[in-house]
Order: sequence, then C-alpha cells, then structure tokens
Amino acid sequence: MKKEIISIATLLSLAMPVMAQEPAAARPREAREELRKDVRDLRENVKGEVKDLRKDVMVEAQKLREGLKGATRDVKADIRDTIKDKREDLREAVKVKRDEAKEKINKEREEFKARLAKLKDERKKKIAENVEKQLHALNERMMDHYMDVLGKLKSSLSRIEERIAKAEARGLDVSEPKRLAVLAKAAIASAEEAVKAQAAKTYPIVFTDEATMKTAITAARKALHEDLRKIHEKVKDAREAVRNVAVALAKIVKPADRDDRVATTTPATTTQSN
Repeated sequence: MKKEIISIATLLSLAMPVMAQEPAAARPREAREELRKDVRDLRENVKGEVKDLRKDVMVEAQKLREGLKGATRDVKADIRDTIKDKREDLREAVKVKRDEAKEKINKEREEFKARLAKLKDERKKKIAENVEKQLHALNERMMDHYMDVLGKLKSSLSRIEERIAKAEARGLDVSEPKRLAVLAKAAIASAEEAVKAQAAKTYPIVFTDEATMKTAITAARKALHEDLRKIHEKVKDAREAVRNVAVALAKIVKPADRDDRVATTTPATTTQSN
C-alpha cells in the first residue's frame, strides 16, 4: 500500500509540470492567431483606403481632363471665331472696294453705251454688251472664289499651328515649322491685298467704230485674264507656303502623334470668258 501511494505521488509529481506547460503552449498559438487576424484586418483596411484613394485620384484626374478638354474647346472656338471674323473682314473690305468702284463703273458703262449707240450693226452691239457684262461678272466671281480659298488656307494654317503648339509642349524642336508659319501668314496677307485691289478694277471696252471694236474687246479680255493670272499666282504661293509648314511639321511629328490631317490643296482655277 505504501508503495502504491509513493507511485501515485511520483506520477502526480511528473504530471504537474506537464499540465502546467499546456496553457503556456496554447497562449503563443492564440497570440499568433490574434496577430494574424490583426494583420489581415490591417491589410483589408489598407486595401480599402488605397482603393478609395485610387478612386479619388481617378475622379480628380477625370475632372482635370474635362477641364483641359473644355479649355481646349474654348481655345479652338476662339480661333475659329477669329478666322471667321477675319474672313468677314476680307469680304467687307472687298465689298467696300467694289462700292468705291461703282461710280467709276457706272461712268464707264454710260460712255460705253454712248459708243455702242453709234454702231449700226445690232449683232455687234449685242456682242459688245455681253462681253462687257461677262468681264465684270468674271472678275467678281473669281474674287469671291479666291476669298473662299484664302479663308480655307487660314483655317488650315490655324490647325497646323495647333499641332505645332502640341509638339512644342512635348519638347520637340518646332523652330522650322514656326518660321514657315510666319512666311505663310505673310503670303496669305499679300494675296488678300491683291484680291482687294483686283475687286476694284474695271475693264472698259474703248473703241471708236466697228473696225476697232474687236481689237478693244480682245484688249479688255487680255487685260482681265492677265490680272487674274497674277492673283492666281499669289493664291498659289500662299497655298504652297501653308503646305510647306505642314510638311516641315510632318518631319518632326510621328504619324501616330498626328491628331488630324490638314488639306492644303485648293481647286484649280481657270479664267475663261465666253
């Protein structure tokens, strides 16, 4: 019996340390689990905050883009309005020149009718009257045409200058396109002045009798056609100057970076009279 008591006591003494150790082993595991849980919660919180931050950044970026788009639209609208105003200014200047020439035209027409009255051949009278009207109408029609062409060239140059500004903002060397743009503006302005002056010109048919009437008609036609040829060359030079700007820019800007294509070709014009 005594031996049994000793054995039980011995077993209890051995078991106590083991029992005492079990809570100590359990506590680190619980701590690790709690730590893992805290880390997971922290990660989730950080993810949520990052997600919200990204969302806020995207919203602000979108607002900035919209603001830039709006500003760009406003600038483009201002440029279009400026070009439109200049085109109207040219038309108004041509109209003023035509109005100034009206008195001269009316005077020359009265003198022309007086000369026609001396002719006996009614058929020749009719021919001369038609030619006189045709010369005046042709000059007016061609000046209207060239005004439209110059207006389109201004619009084309404006779009090219927008692309030049974008290229410059990206750090590209656009000194050559900018230099050529200045020359193109000068060429357009020179052509406009020529159109204004041409709009005021008249081509009277001066003759003394039926024998000299044909020569007078030929001379008037030749004078008009020569003047229209000079205007055509002026407009052609302006068109070529605008094209040179576009070509110079194309050498700098890669095709993928080009946001629009600029047409600088104007319709071929012929000066014909019936």
